[in-house]
Amino acid sequence: MSTQLPSDEGTSRSTSINKADEKIKLPLEGLTICIDAGHGKTDRKADLKEPIAPGSDIMKAAIASGTSGVATKITEASLNLAVSKKLKKALSEKGANILMIRETEYCDLTNVERTELWNSSGADLTIRIHANGLNDNTVSGVLMMVPGNKYIKDDEMLQKSTLIGKYILEGVLKHTKAKSRGTVVSNELTGFNWSKIPVVLLEMGFMTNPEEDKLLNTDSYQNKIVMGIVEGIEKYQAEMNTK
Repeated sequence: MSTQLPSDEGTSRSTSINKADEKIKLPLEGLTICIDAGHGKTDRKADLKEPIAPGSDIMKAAIASGTSGVATKITEASLNLAVSKKLKKALSEKGANILMIRETEYCDLTNVERTELWNSSGADLTIRIHANGLNDNTVSGVLMMVPGNKYIKDDEMLQKSTLIGKYILEGVLKHTKAKSRGTVVSNELTGFNWSKIPVVLLEMGFMTNPEEDKLLNTDSYQNKIVMGIVEGIEKYQAEMNTK
C-alpha cells in the first residue's frame, strides 16, 4: 500500500530544496578592487621624474623606495606586500574581484604607470597599502590619505574616496586599537592625481617607531589591519547599494 505525503509537507520539502539551490550572494560580489602594495624593487633609475598630474609642469619622483623598520629591519615594501596578499585573500572570500599591482618584491612600474593600470582595469576602487616613517621615533598611529580637488575635478570620485577612507580608517582603528593620525586630504600624490576611480592610501603605522614596527610585522596585527579594511569596504559597499 502506498502512502501519499500530505500536501503541506510536500510543499515544505520543495521549498527547502529550492532554497538550498539558491546561491548565497557575498557582500562584495560584483565589486572589483585594486590593491596597490606600495614600493617594490625596480631596475628603473632612482632620479626618474614624471608629472604630478595630467598636463602639469610640476615633476615628482616616479619611484620611491619607502622606509624600513628600525627594530625589524624589514623594508616597507615587504611589509606592504605581506599585508596586501592577506587583504587579497580576505576580500576574495567576500566575493570581490581583485587586481594586484604587484604580487612579488619586484615592481618596475612608476607611480603614473601604476595608476594607468588600475584606470584601465575596470576596477571600482583602489586601496594603496603603505607604512609611515619619521625622524621622531616616538610617533605612532594609523593615517588615512584621500585625494584633494586641486587637480581632480570629478566630485563623485572625490566623495567616494573620502567615504571609503572614513570607513576603512574606522575599521582599522577598531580592530588594532592603534592611535589615530586622522585623515589627510592630499593634492601632492601622483597616484591620486592621475586616478580616474576612487582611491585611498592607508598608512598602517610608523616603522620608525620600534614598538609599532614590531607590531606591524606580526601576523596577528596584520590580520587585524586586514579585518578593519574589509569591514570598512563592506560598510562602504552596503551604503552604495542603498543609493
